Amino acid sequence: MEQRRSPRRPIHLHVSLVSPVLGLISGRATDISEGGMFVRTAPGLYLAHDQRMEVHFPSLEGAEPLAARVVRSDRHGAALRFLGPAPDLRAWRRAPERPPAGPAATAASTALF
Repeated sequence: MEQRRSPRRPIHLHVSLVSPVLGLISGRATDISEGGMFVRTAPGLYLAHDQRMEVHFPSLEGAEPLAARVVRSDRHGAALRFLGPAPDLRAWRRAPERPPAGPAATAASTALF
């Protein structure tokens, strides 16, 4: 059953998840809404349901870390629900690009929305 309260927007953005249990987890956000986001993680990494974590956005200027909890996890990644106020996506700006790691990295990091 669909439980989303706001529409999702596609996004391609590196994020860092900080878990009190697992430590630092690197991932890529693939969609975002006012209520949460889906983050692709390493294959086979399952995050525990209801686990709380902080979401950091290293490539965005002005983006404060967001508190979130895992609402679903599968072999592709995790769906997170934000615990605080909804992020103001319009206020985020791309940070200056770092040197790319290769052609595929450049293509994957060029689009925010």
